[in-house]
Amino acid sequence: MPIVLVVEYDGTDFHGFARQPGQRTVAGVLADALARIEGQNLELFGAGRTDSGVHARGQTVHFESRLPIPPCRWQKVLNRSLPRDLRVRSARKEPEGFHARFSATSRVYRYTWLCRAYASPFATRFAYHEPKPLQVERMNEAAQAFVGEHDFRALAKAEAWKGSTCRCILAANVRRTGPHVRFDVEGTGFMQGMVRMMAGALSEIGLGRWDILEARRLVEEPVSARRPPMLPAHGLCLMKVNYARKGHDARSAPDKWTDEEDE
Repeated sequence: MPIVLVVEYDGTDFHGFARQPGQRTVAGVLADALARIEGQNLELFGAGRTDSGVHARGQTVHFESRLPIPPCRWQKVLNRSLPRDLRVRSARKEPEGFHARFSATSRVYRYTWLCRAYASPFATRFAYHEPKPLQVERMNEAAQAFVGEHDFRALAKAEAWKGSTCRCILAANVRRTGPHVRFDVEGTGFMQGMVRMMAGALSEIGLGRWDILEARRLVEEPVSARRPPMLPAHGLCLMKVNYARKGHDARSAPDKWTDEEDE
């Protein structure tokens, strides 16, 4: 039966999630730790292939183990050998057929801006510094144009256009919490660079450079719409992955994320 881990990581020093030869990646570091415990290489599957520099609070991965280690022990066993920027939040068994990626019903990402005149040494790895004021109400109104099933080719890297560029966004909102502005978006799937370009469009609208209607043009006229800038990876975080059955998502981890933890 699959062993399912919910992991969190500071993506700054990782070259993304997926294994790549000669690169330090989340999957590679996890797989190496598992190999030391198992005595053999294991295949590891993740719910989302986060890009280089992107963080996660609720990434879900699964693997098959031949060792009689109780599920609850995997957290402690792995955390003993993992580096400081990668930790297992929880571990459990799931029924046969569960797949971290294909069983997922939705994923929630957050993009964070630090909005004040000066940057912060405490937030520089996890929030994009924007010294100019952002009009949050305009950004939140514009974000509603992304909700629903649309063609998001104008909001993804060109290399992601190989297959269908249609995706379904279930919810989107922008709000201010102290000096931070946060864009939370939940969708059934995302293309490479999609959330960072959505954030880029909202940033242009929040700064008053774009009209609110530009967000709607991006999904209604994806071929002719002007493409927004892609904001830096360090402001993006995979918050959680949801599954159809109760207990199959990152929210079931014992240390639930809160806004206060993000400060």
